[in-house]
Amino acid sequence: MVSFLYSYSDDDDNPPPIDDDWRLFRAKLVNSTSPSFLPPTSSSLFAYDAQSAIETGSIIVGAYNPDLPAQFALNQQYFHKSVILILDHDRQRFTRGIILNRNVKRKMTIFNKSWEVYFGGDVGGFAVKKSLPEIVCIHYLKNNDQVDRVSMKVNNDISWTTIDAASILIDEKHATIDNFHTFCGYAGWAKDQLQGELERDCWFSIAADSNFLVDELKETNSDERNSGIQMWSRLMNLLGKPDIVEASTNSFSDLMLKMWTQRMLFDRDNNSYENAPSDAPTTSTILKSSPINRLIAASNQRSHDDYKGSGSIVVSTSPNFLLNQQQLHKAVVLVLEDSAAVTVGVIINRVSSSHIDVELNKIKTKKPIFFGGEYQMKGREKLLWIFQKKSIYQIGEIGMPVEPLRNEFFYVNTSGALDAIERGIGTIDDFVVVNGVSVWTKGEGGEARGMAGEISSGHFAAPNKAFSKSSWEVLATKMEPLCDANVGSVVLRANEVWAKNCDKNLAPVSEDAFVYDSDKTVNQLGDDALIEWIKVFMLQVY
Repeated sequence: MVSFLYSYSDDDDNPPPIDDDWRLFRAKLVNSTSPSFLPPTSSSLFAYDAQSAIETGSIIVGAYNPDLPAQFALNQQYFHKSVILILDHDRQRFTRGIILNRNVKRKMTIFNKSWEVYFGGDVGGFAVKKSLPEIVCIHYLKNNDQVDRVSMKVNNDISWTTIDAASILIDEKHATIDNFHTFCGYAGWAKDQLQGELERDCWFSIAADSNFLVDELKETNSDERNSGIQMWSRLMNLLGKPDIVEASTNSFSDLMLKMWTQRMLFDRDNNSYENAPSDAPTTSTILKSSPINRLIAASNQRSHDDYKGSGSIVVSTSPNFLLNQQQLHKAVVLVLEDSAAVTVGVIINRVSSSHIDVELNKIKTKKPIFFGGEYQMKGREKLLWIFQKKSIYQIGEIGMPVEPLRNEFFYVNTSGALDAIERGIGTIDDFVVVNGVSVWTKGEGGEARGMAGEISSGHFAAPNKAFSKSSWEVLATKMEPLCDANVGSVVLRANEVWAKNCDKNLAPVSEDAFVYDSDKTVNQLGDDALIEWIKVFMLQVY
């Protein structure tokens, strides 16, 4: 017979009632069969592994898997070590929850009231500009018919309502603004999506004492710069998993989450609706008046003036591609086409794990293939052979210049390149072989975006000097196909090519600052993120 928190004799006519929240009872019953199960005392907070059970009121927390170090690190960093309260669950239709532990407050003026609002998820969140975002107000108000009428019960102690209803309750004196914990945005899952993620160990499903959540939501002393990781750690400890907490502290994903918090929550303007004034200057307001920002703006304009469209070499400015599109971190891009609608280019310092076998005079050579981007150009051969040696084009009449007015870079297909090699006009070391292109679309009128827009935004720069010949030699002769063993050295060479072609006159980006509470600089973290991107998308080691 299973030993449980309560015990009574078989002939007891009035056994003690089980917990009011039946989810906890079920979770306890399931876990009590485990040899490691230790029921808590009635006065302690507790949490139980709910296995794969999900319903309204469930808590799911981001799982840490050392075999998948990039999970929720290369994108959607806000889900890493998140604590999510499920508000609505219909497995056949839709599941909605809010992230409770992204603990950076923003001031938002809504319905003539100043609310302290937390990030609740990526759907309908802070990024919404043209309409009111999705706002959820959590509260613990009880024994009030007016409150109950406009609220949805999550568990015995916690309910939620809309920002409209909360505002009316305040106006009618049924509540004060301090009674609500307000969240902007939510996390959403389609039919069976969350269940599938649970089965892939992306999450732990937990049944926890609701007092734990109440206490955590009332906590005001947590360090916002730690991105709410403390709540996750306390819950994992309560669940009996302190080893996971210790093993994952300041992991790669932790640092990426901290940088997401810094850039997406700290470094953004406060939001105000109904044209209410902000009560404090924002980061961007301060920067707009700083001499450093004026220097950066002037440098971006100088770089924009150096950009000549097709045939230009541009370099990404580190570490603008830390949180997404990590393949562009410290990238060197050759622009192939810059039309009214789109900019097309190839990354020329990002070698892949693929190669092409070239046999000449019975000698086989493995020529590495570079990853140029995630798109293919219609009507062109898959592989693009790029070269700088003008005699191949001028004497051999092989290939085409990327930009006829400059004649700095040329391209040809595979048969043309092999023809040049066989005729002795060029050698295999004259070429860089690229597969795929990168694309930057443009807004209406072609002015808002494209590569020119990327440069104006400071994401890329156009050096005012010719591409280094020694850099081309490295790309054409010193690189080798990627593998698990050489990824670090290959990335190091690629980054050296990037550094050599950065214009020293361009304003430097502050990349030597340390990630909060770590010994890792932002620049180093950017390099790590690039390596993880390569492992996931090019080597597929995870």
